[in-house]
Amino acid sequence: MVLDDSTDQVLNTLFDKLFASTGVAGMAAGVWIGADSWLRSAGYADLATKAPFRPSDHVRIASITKSYTATAVLQLVDQGAIALADTLESFVPGWPTAARSRFRTCSE
Repeated sequence: MVLDDSTDQVLNTLFDKLFASTGVAGMAAGVWIGADSWLRSAGYADLATKAPFRPSDHVRIASITKSYTATAVLQLVDQGAIALADTLESFVPGWPTAARSRFRTCSE
């Protein structure tokens, strides 16, 4: 995939459809491929002041990332790319406690 005019058009169309369908006050998205980037934002960062939502605005996503991470890990397990018994050390050598850190299941 390259970020050319055609790809920009596809990304803009997808972004506009998603923004219109969610009902969120503001939204930002970015795609980076090599040195190229595509950034978009829409809506408001603050409804009271009508301050625009900018691609550089920070959003607290909190605990929802746990669901995303768990899903990605289980997909990698299903593909055989990793095992739940793998330690973090095999992926991030030298990280403190990595040798004893591993994926855990709900039953542990």
